[in-house]
Amino acid sequence: METSASKPGTEFSGIAALTSMRGAAPGLKGVSGKLRLQVADTPAGVLQVEPSGLVGIAKDDRTQTVIAVDTLQTLLALLRGELSPIVAALQDRLRVEGDLWLALRVLMGLQGGSPWSEATKKV
Repeated sequence: METSASKPGTEFSGIAALTSMRGAAPGLKGVSGKLRLQVADTPAGVLQVEPSGLVGIAKDDRTQTVIAVDTLQTLLALLRGELSPIVAALQDRLRVEGDLWLALRVLMGLQGGSPWSEATKKV
């Protein structure tokens, strides 16, 4: 996978802007969990999902499930709900380690409405 990061371990500017943002994802009501986000080999934060449907990105990396993507653009498209995780996986742009069911449930749930749908369009 290619990376758009300048150095391993650095934060991506597109994700850094989203870490303070939390919002409702209607398709995720009743789901809870944490998913570490990674662009190539570079950590990009942890997607936290609460049972109420609230989602946010934190800097904490304590989780067993990892969503790894090829580029920042792929990650942002997944977070906006514009890219199907199934299509991304078939195109070898997405890899999941850990709880595959949780990762798919969250990524598919974001397609039903995402707080990042408009916020990341300029990134």
